Amino acid sequence: GHSTPIHITLIDPFKLQEDYSTDDLVSWIEKDVLPQGLGFYGHIENFDVFGRRTLYGNVIANDNWTKLRDEIAKAILKVCPDCRLSCCIGKDKQSFQLFQLFEPHATVANRDIPEGVIDDALKVMNERNLVADFPVDNITIFKSNREKWEVEIGR
Repeated sequence: GHSTPIHITLIDPFKLQEDYSTDDLVSWIEKDVLPQGLGFYGHIENFDVFGRRTLYGNVIANDNWTKLRDEIAKAILKVCPDCRLSCCIGKDKQSFQLFQLFEPHATVANRDIPEGVIDDALKVMNERNLVADFPVDNITIFKSNREKWEVEIGR
């Protein structure tokens, strides 16, 4: 399927123009984002769902997440100023820049939960009463090969 390792989603999937590569993104992130020392501790409390197929850990939003997300978005736009969110390809050509909604979340399962069991899965996960702090100390870029997501960078 489409599964990825558990991760915090900072930027929704987007499409790079053909003139650009993930190597370009890695270079800019290493040059512009990593030296800023934006690491911090995140906090997670239990689980929730998006739709009927995505289970996620409820990461508590704060200014650290927003700053990290904004700096990564700036680096992406330096590399590929015309890139578009995948949800907007072939549609309204909404600029990546205009995408303002941001809800950090720890994707646990995405499309790999069978239909009709999301409510049971959420109940089981929330019985764990997850409350934890965790270090935010690396950035990973996932690239879709249309069948699965592959790790392009993990630092």
